[in-house]
Amino acid sequence: MNIISCAICGSTNSKKLLTSHDKYIRVDNTKFTLVRCSVCELVYLNPQPTMEELVKYYPSHYPSYLPEYKVLEENRLLAFLKGIKKLITPPSSSASSPNETSSDTSRLRVLDFGCGSGRFLLSMRLAHPLWELHGFDISTNKEIKSIGHDVSIILDAPDTIGSYFEHESFDRIYLNNVLEHVNDPVATLRMLTTLLRLDGEMVIEVPNIDSIKFKIFRSNFFPLEIPRHLYHFSPLTLSKLCRKCGLSIIEVHKIGSAKGTVRSLYYALGIHKDKIDPLLLLVIDKMSKLLGEKWINDDSMIARVKKAAPNQSDAQKDVLSTHRDEGTFS
Repeated sequence: MNIISCAICGSTNSKKLLTSHDKYIRVDNTKFTLVRCSVCELVYLNPQPTMEELVKYYPSHYPSYLPEYKVLEENRLLAFLKGIKKLITPPSSSASSPNETSSDTSRLRVLDFGCGSGRFLLSMRLAHPLWELHGFDISTNKEIKSIGHDVSIILDAPDTIGSYFEHESFDRIYLNNVLEHVNDPVATLRMLTTLLRLDGEMVIEVPNIDSIKFKIFRSNFFPLEIPRHLYHFSPLTLSKLCRKCGLSIIEVHKIGSAKGTVRSLYYALGIHKDKIDPLLLLVIDKMSKLLGEKWINDDSMIARVKKAAPNQSDAQKDVLSTHRDEGTFS
């Protein structure tokens, strides 16, 4: 464990937010402390486990490593109700076939940094058959298998990616819930920025520490995922991080779902089980819609960013979208 300074501003002044342990995989009961920087407001674990210490918190059954992961538990009543609905609902003639060939003719060179099991790459291959796809994940991820000769996968330490590709190699780089896992987000983002073409885009998804659910559930907020999530970003601190790394934010969308609410509720009630009760999920989902889904389901953020122009002003670099609508990017 290392005592660290703030990754964004370098300050050593911080305030303790909470102490918690691994509630997701439950590898052990080691306590970890979450702090907020007193200068720039970045939230992070401190002291912070090293890469070597973190290995045991990424076992082979870690869901992101699994080719398929079913969140919902079996429920006979729900299956019965779905069967009834299927019988009384006529099939839609407008539904497209899942095997329908994509008509996309664009040609992009794409990197999925922290590709996990490769599920996202597989979905991109179906939607964009002409894209050149590359995936990168840590060398401890032994679960990922070859997902086809047309998708290149590299397993190595995060700081080695620059040795595999030339500068400005990619039209688009995806970081899907990855940045919060790395020991040095500044070094990682700067390195990936060098791999992005001048007119390219980076798409970054991270949990949102400003979520109303964090204010409600605190240490039981599911996206904390201590200790695997070393850093916890808000729209403000994500903007500051991007600016520090030579990137500017095009827009930010806040997203979320009832699944995260159910997980957080389980933790708060001391319930430790891997699968979610689908009927409880249905109830929570309906409640979310009544309360205002776009307002309450703000667990995560998806940011589209680009390289900042050399002469771009600081004010322009810090522009953030203020809308809270749910969405994603193609």
